[in-house]
Parts: sequence; C-alpha cells; structure tokens
Amino acid sequence: MEDTGSYSALIATETSAKLSSYTLRIFKRLPRPQIRVDSTIAENGICNAFLRCSVEEGGETITYEWTSVGPGAAVSHVGSVLNGSWSLPLNPVSYSNSTPILAAQLCAVKWIFLGKGLLLLVFLGVLGIWLIQAQVLSKPLRPNSG
Repeated sequence: MEDTGSYSALIATETSAKLSSYTLRIFKRLPRPQIRVDSTIAENGICNAFLRCSVEEGGETITYEWTSVGPGAAVSHVGSVLNGSWSLPLNPVSYSNSTPILAAQLCAVKWIFLGKGLLLLVFLGVLGIWLIQAQVLSKPLRPNSG
C-alpha cells in the first residue's frame, strides 16, 4: 500500500527519449462487509429501515452496490447507506457480499414489542376488573333500614 503513488519512467533508445507518467494504485482483498441498522421506525404499518454497510480497513477506493434480495422491495441508496438489503462493496480485486438482511426481519421486531405491550395492557385490565369484582363481592350486604 505504501508504494501507491505517481511514477515517471524515462524510456531512451539510440534515437529518442520518452518520458511517461504512471499512477500506481494497490488494492487488497476486502473482508465480508458488516451491515448496521441505524434506525427502524414503524408508523401506520410502514417500516423504514436505514442500513449502513461498512468494511473494516477498506480505504477510500470502495464503491458500494445494493441489491434487492426479493421481489417487491423498494430500494434507494446513497453510497454505503441503504434505505430499504444486500450490500456489495467492490474494488478492482474484490467482490464480497454481505449476509442478506430482510426488511421483514427488521420490521417484525418492532411489532413484537408492540404486541407484547398490548398483551400486557389487556392483562392489567383484566387483573384490575377482577380485583374490583373481588372487593365488591367480599363486602357483606347491609339490609336497608327504613
């Protein structure tokens, strides 16, 4: 990597000389990329997942491509950030893909927590009604004095 840079070569023959300039770029193989979820927001049944793809020690020469892993997925991206599943960081010597992350998996987590919250709310409501009924039924009836 330290040999990367600009070089010049003087090519001389018996009758002429030519100076040529070259740029040397050295690349190394990329490790498997990591995908990080920056945020997941579920509102009105719509799930937005923002994913970031990164490669350790990748340098500045990496380009990122995102591909949809299934039909019906809307994908938009800017560089290494994906709004919507499979990251492919590329350089001239590597083509390494990430483990696919399905949007359904990201969105399901939010709905699981919402379902557990609703279940807890229903349980507390039933418990409250039961306690009120138990108190009402445990009081002795007083005859009306008239």
